[in-house]
Amino acid sequence: MSLPFAENMPYWKTSQSGVETWLDKVEKMIVEMGGQVDTRLAGKQRGREAILFEFTVQNDIYKILYPVLPTKKDKDKNAALRQCATLIYHDVKSRLNRIKIFGIRVVFSDYLVLDNGQTLSQIGNDYSIADIKQIQK
Repeated sequence: MSLPFAENMPYWKTSQSGVETWLDKVEKMIVEMGGQVDTRLAGKQRGREAILFEFTVQNDIYKILYPVLPTKKDKDKNAALRQCATLIYHDVKSRLNRIKIFGIRVVFSDYLVLDNGQTLSQIGNDYSIADIKQIQK
């Protein structure tokens, strides 16, 4: 699956707040919902950039991994990183009210780390439901 250009996605150059400001807000929300942030990284590996949050709630481990989207112009890479942090913030924020109704495991199920170390969101595009059930055995 190829990634869309950052310019074609929400929150493109809509904020003047820095990346760390957005990540601090995400961390605060995780703590307020009873979680402990174990890892928080914004980095690059093999030419690909991403932001990662790993956190624990009630003995369950969750991993949010968002790619920094490619840009049409090299000079916009910092804007794409800020956009990525903003997307994570709005993703987490949009789930908070649902936690009160459905519980954290349901609301963050796509980020729940399975026994094999992967999340459903990491394997979801590549496997059928039957394959996922097999992985959990």
